[in-house]
Amino acid sequence: MADTVNLPTGTDGGVPIYNPTGIWQIWPLALLYQGQAGTNMYIGKVNDYVCDYTTNDWYKITALDATTYIPTLTPLTTAPNAVMTSGDLLQGVDSGTPADTFRCCLDTSVLPYVLSVDARCWFPNNSAAYIKIFTGADWSDNTSCISAYYNQSGTLVSQNIPLSAVSSLMPDGSTATVMVPDVAYTNTTLPNGTPVTAVAYTSTGSVVSSRQMLIWNTAFIRAADTSVKYVTGISLQCPYLSSANPTQIQFPVNVLLSSLNLMGIVSYSDGTTTKLPVDGTKFQIFGFDGFVSGNVGEEFELVLKYNLSTDEAVYGASSVANQLFINATYTAIAQSSDGAYSCKLYAFPVWIDGVSGYRLEWFLYDLDRTDWYDVTSLVTISANSPAFQPLTYGTVQTITGQVNLQAVDASYTDYNFTESVAITLLHDGTTESPWEVQFSPGQSPAFGVGNYATIAEVAANQYTIDLTSGYASQADWLTAMYYNTLPLTDPQTETAAPVPTHFNIQLPDGSEITCTLGQWNAQQTTTVPLTNLATIYVTFIQRTTTNDLQLSVAGVQCLTSTS
Repeated sequence: MADTVNLPTGTDGGVPIYNPTGIWQIWPLALLYQGQAGTNMYIGKVNDYVCDYTTNDWYKITALDATTYIPTLTPLTTAPNAVMTSGDLLQGVDSGTPADTFRCCLDTSVLPYVLSVDARCWFPNNSAAYIKIFTGADWSDNTSCISAYYNQSGTLVSQNIPLSAVSSLMPDGSTATVMVPDVAYTNTTLPNGTPVTAVAYTSTGSVVSSRQMLIWNTAFIRAADTSVKYVTGISLQCPYLSSANPTQIQFPVNVLLSSLNLMGIVSYSDGTTTKLPVDGTKFQIFGFDGFVSGNVGEEFELVLKYNLSTDEAVYGASSVANQLFINATYTAIAQSSDGAYSCKLYAFPVWIDGVSGYRLEWFLYDLDRTDWYDVTSLVTISANSPAFQPLTYGTVQTITGQVNLQAVDASYTDYNFTESVAITLLHDGTTESPWEVQFSPGQSPAFGVGNYATIAEVAANQYTIDLTSGYASQADWLTAMYYNTLPLTDPQTETAAPVPTHFNIQLPDGSEITCTLGQWNAQQTTTVPLTNLATIYVTFIQRTTTNDLQLSVAGVQCLTSTS
């Protein structure tokens, strides 16, 4: 034995045993000195082999520190005891041969990448609860772990792949319960033939088994499988598809999704197609839910989604909660047509008190412009719309109202008209400009902020109304009070909303004050009582030689003048 004068002292004060002139040999990893306790431990020599007999992993000592005598262990590139490495690919090409190895299937065509352990790989110990997959054969720390597991919401929850109990037929003909891994995920790309190790743990984290596997990339259709048909694309079948642009739906205004009779077409590589309804099962369409358009010319995007069956193949699919799907994008534009009415529903919040908050008042206009209607008592909230929250401040509320047009006026047919508005209650109704309304998705600026009516009782039963709202010019006032209500326009004959010539101030008793547009900043007088915080309405008209065209309505809050 060598002189122990210069040998290191272990953590227990003991000195490990070292024979630098000894013959080449194999050391058990458990007895190899690596800086721990020194008593009854051994220092290996360069080129000696080391075996971890608990995992059957093998190493070679490639260096020995001159001061600490701690060895550098390098995993062997050849594999005693049939531990599989990339070099064994030449021996494992035929499934079922004695030298075959397990495969770990990696599909990088979806996000997150799908990681599937070979179906032949199972663990006989029913105490095994989960596995982790590591690159290479060294899983002594967690840095080489590549496995991941997501919940149904697509959130990463663990690196542990759950094991499920199944019944399996044993070689002796008996039946036993074994544990098999679930399909999992990874965010790591690995080339074909990369060795990985699946380590099985109990529910308390104790290691009970391990398996070596080779990565097998499956995110492609091999040349040998070109006879197998796969999905090449999806499309939408709809009676309102544009003949010039097959990705544009020119649907009639106010037509609900259920009445469009949408069908989805799946195209396959062999030239065949399958037609299925867009009913939320195999095909889904997104984009109709937020707003129901009642305005001619309104345009928005739709997304058609197809959920693939387990036996369908496709290039470039996406995945959520292990469900593969593909998408196609369409543009929808509302157009006028026979049998469909070009109408518009306006909604304005009206302050009640601090306990009840606000209520909504609704008004109906159409493109004929012959009349307008207060339909507050006739409007119902659609079944797919959230209820209006009268005391919720600072939150955009998208409310969908519905009214039967025949109930409004007998000249209409029996048709349910639907419109969505986005209402934001900014404050309670005791402050100036306490709310805003978007009459179209994403409208900016919204209607409401900065608009108010200043009222004053100047004598007994004598009141004044001032709609100026602090605006410096007629153009600014008209934009805020009229154009921001998004009046109805006919895109086939008009490039912009008609310019009003007059406006009417609707008074609480049902009467009105008619003003020319030039009187936008002039005080008007009335004997009709007006109260602080009440809401009055300004209706805009265009006077012609034959009639008045009804264009739009604006709701404004009354504030008592303090001067």
